[in-house]
Amino acid sequence: MRRLRQRLRISGVLTVARRWFVTNAFDGNLSILGLILGVRSVGETRSDLVLGAGLGVCAALAISQSAGNIMAERAERRRELKELESSMLHSLQDTVHEEAAATAPVIAGLIGGIAPAAYTALTLLPYVLERARFLDLTVAFYSSVAGILLSVFFLGVILGKISKDNLFISGLKMLGIGVLTAAVLIFLGA
Repeated sequence: MRRLRQRLRISGVLTVARRWFVTNAFDGNLSILGLILGVRSVGETRSDLVLGAGLGVCAALAISQSAGNIMAERAERRRELKELESSMLHSLQDTVHEEAAATAPVIAGLIGGIAPAAYTALTLLPYVLERARFLDLTVAFYSSVAGILLSVFFLGVILGKISKDNLFISGLKMLGIGVLTAAVLIFLGA
């Protein structure tokens, strides 16, 4: 654990992973919003359809975002390591810097891929409750849409905390993008 903490500190990967999480969770939430509104627009309001497609989207996002994050971060870390070696005129093979460069992409990929997909999947919970007969389908629809909008507001709050800006205003900006997305989808007939 001590070595892992050291690698995380040296690489600064948690800052990168936090950005990947917010970006990918935002994408995931708006993807699920599009799915829910699209399914409803064609008159298919079955919760099993929404759940199956929604969980499929979450799984695909987890895989694609994790793999994309790992590959992109690995490329960045390799470039940085080579530049550091060049400026030091010394190989960093078998050093803590090389270990940190190898560990960082995996951590960034997991936090930036799997965590946002799980976060996004929570917005489908009303449909799970509908399947269990705790909610009406219409209530599940509106609850899920409201949950998505609340979720993107919370992501904005996280960005406000990172930037040390007004948390509420930052949340409202992200919420505005979510509402705009919903309006465009409704206008387009989705």
